[in-house]
Amino acid sequence: MALPLSEAITAGQTGHVAAHNDIHDVVNEAARTNVVNTFTSSQTINVNGGKTTLALTNTTLDVGITIGGDTNLYRGAANILQTDDQFRVNAASGNANLRLKTTNKEFSFFSDSGSGDFGIFNETDGGSIARWSSVGVSTVDVQIADNKWLKWSDVNLYRSAANTLKTDDEFAIGINGGKDTLALTDTTVDVGITIGGDTNLYRSAANTLKTDDAFSTAGVTTIGSDGWAGWFQAYGVTTGCRITYGHSAEGGDNNLGIRQGQIVFGAPYDTNLYRSAADVLKTDDEFIIGINGGKDTLALTNSTADVGLTIGGDTNLYRSAANELATDDIVRFNAAGTFQTTVGAAGGGSALPATPTKYLKIKDEAGTTFVVPCYAAA
Repeated sequence: MALPLSEAITAGQTGHVAAHNDIHDVVNEAARTNVVNTFTSSQTINVNGGKTTLALTNTTLDVGITIGGDTNLYRGAANILQTDDQFRVNAASGNANLRLKTTNKEFSFFSDSGSGDFGIFNETDGGSIARWSSVGVSTVDVQIADNKWLKWSDVNLYRSAANTLKTDDEFAIGINGGKDTLALTDTTVDVGITIGGDTNLYRSAANTLKTDDAFSTAGVTTIGSDGWAGWFQAYGVTTGCRITYGHSAEGGDNNLGIRQGQIVFGAPYDTNLYRSAADVLKTDDEFIIGINGGKDTLALTNSTADVGLTIGGDTNLYRSAANELATDDIVRFNAAGTFQTTVGAAGGGSALPATPTKYLKIKDEAGTTFVVPCYAAA
C-alpha cells in the first residue's frame, strides 16, 4: 500500500538527512587524513594508544610536525627521524642525557652538571668513549672540527694525509709499556722514525737497526751484554774520546780502549800502543811475545839495509847487507859461562893447539873482513 503523501515526504526527508550526514562524515575524515591540520588551542590526548597514540601514517618523505612555525620533526627516510633545526636536552637539574639505542648497544651523549664535563658514554659496556672538560677555561679543552681534528686549547691530533696521523706539537708517552712502549709493528724493510726531515732510525733488515746519518751520544753507549759476549762502550771523558771493549767478569784486565789516538789495555789503561810519528808504531811499556813462532817469532820483513832493532836509544842490531847482521856498538857477554881463560874442555887445556878449530869472520866499521881463530872448548 502506498503511504500518505505527508508520511512519504517525512520519510524522504529523514533518509536525505541521514545520507547527508554520512557524506559529511566521510568528507571530514578525508580532510583529517589528507590535509594539514592547524590547532588554535592546546590539544590533549588522554587515551594510551601505545606507540600509535599519535600516528602520522603517511609513508611519504617529510611527514611530520612543525612547531612554532620555524622548527620541525619529520620522517627523513625509512626508519629515520629528522629535524632541520637544533635539538636540545634541557635538564632542569642533574645530568642531561641523549640516548641512542640499537638492538645490542646503547650510547648516550651526556653533560655532567657537577663537573661540567660532557661526552659520549657507552651505556651497554660502561665507560666513556670520549669525554671533554670545560671547567675553568673560556673554551672547551677538546674539540673535534673539520671531520679530522682532535684539538685541545694548544695541541692537536689529526689526519694529515691518507693513513697518516699527525700532531703539530710534542708527543709524550707517560706509561711504561716496556719494550713495546712505542711499537712500530710493520715488518717490512725501512720501517722507522724520521726526525727533523733529514735524520732517521729504521729497521734495515731482520734484527738490524740502522741510520743513514751520523749518530752522536753524550753519555755511555753500550752494545751487547755484560756477559761472555762482551760489551762495547763509547763515551766522552775529559782526556778525550774513549772506546772500550771488555768483560767485567775478568776483572777488566782484557779491556781494550781507544783514547786520544792510543790503543790502551787493562782496567786502569796502563799499557798502550800508538802512532808516535809518521809510519812509527810505539808503546811506552814492555812488549812480550809469548808464542813460539820459530825463526819468525819476531819478523822484520823489510829487505832494505839498516832494518833492525834500536835498544835504549843508543845501541842497535840491524841488517847491514844480505845475510849480514851488524851493530854499531860493542857486543858484550856478561854471563859467567860465556867465557874462560884457558883452552880445552872446561878450561882443562893450558897450551894452544897448533891449529885453531875454525876461524870466524867479522867486519870492522870500514867493512874490512877479518878472521878470528876459534878453539873448540871440548
